[in-house]
Amino acid sequence: MRWSEEKEKEFFRQHEILEKNSKKIKKTDIDEVFIIFPYNQKNLWIPDNNFWLELGKMMGNSSLLICSPNALVKAKPDLSENEYIVTINEMVLYYWLEIQEYLKLNLNIQKIMYICTDINLERIRRDFAIVFQCDYKVDETQTIIIPGYEVREKTRVVPSSFWKKVYKFRELIVFNLPIWLYEFLGRR
Repeated sequence: MRWSEEKEKEFFRQHEILEKNSKKIKKTDIDEVFIIFPYNQKNLWIPDNNFWLELGKMMGNSSLLICSPNALVKAKPDLSENEYIVTINEMVLYYWLEIQEYLKLNLNIQKIMYICTDINLERIRRDFAIVFQCDYKVDETQTIIIPGYEVREKTRVVPSSFWKKVYKFRELIVFNLPIWLYEFLGRR
């Protein structure tokens, strides 16, 4: 079966993105990553300029931001190109797998802060635990310690609405799917 020209272009585009991201995360002065999980279905939470300013204040000189293209729908972070990377994957499980590959490139990274909504929190925790092969028990400080990393979580509360209820229900269904079916559907 021959690849179409479109598939070939997409393959090389993704390869270029991975190379660019790998170079950024390999910088030895980076020891902390901030990871964004936007939930922009029905515009429930799309990071805007105010969010990026707030995040920029939280990040130190040795931090790197990791976000998906979904996070950049409304506004881009007010950071230099070298202070953030944009992933290829959007689906939560594959997003974590891609991030895990980046983290393997820099052994100095010890801290992970992920920022997500109260819509898909359990699925994000579950997928994190699958990829990093750890238990996901969250204590009152919202800190998860796994060998080699200190993981913190910051939750953005999305205001109640009809669409929030719909998507919380959807996330509950996805969370309860067998993992093989979840992975299969994510490829489609």
